[in-house]
Amino acid sequence: MLFRSLDTEEGMRKLMDFNRETLELGLEGIMLKDPLAPYECERNRSWLKMKPLRSWDLKAVAVEQGTAGTKNSNSLGAVVFEGEEDGKRIRVSVGTGWSEKDRAAIWANPQLVLGHIGEVLGDCLTQAQDSDMWSIRFPRFDRWRDVSKGSKI
Repeated sequence: MLFRSLDTEEGMRKLMDFNRETLELGLEGIMLKDPLAPYECERNRSWLKMKPLRSWDLKAVAVEQGTAGTKNSNSLGAVVFEGEEDGKRIRVSVGTGWSEKDRAAIWANPQLVLGHIGEVLGDCLTQAQDSDMWSIRFPRFDRWRDVSKGSKI
């Protein structure tokens, strides 16, 4: 489908309607391309992937050490979050979205975050193989929900 101009209200409405229709069909999202740009066999600014971003409020239940041999091997690798949505039990290790300062503080004192509610962003829920547990595709930490501004976390 060709959108003449995304600078107009009508163009944006058509784009958003098309995106919604593809998601309703169960597709992951849509690709946008500058029609005048040449094809390049690599990531570039001419192509844009447009897919949904959801959020879940989940409780921090554990911390995991970073993988051996990486820059986080002696620090926080991920915070494990758990929760439930529509009867689906969710458990996910979230290793992105943390600053180096956050990683050091949480690794030194996990009690800073355990039991707190964090907002985790991702694409969708995916069911684990051979389990009734669900996870989040491409999870990343966004913010704490139940911590007051200025708190030390």
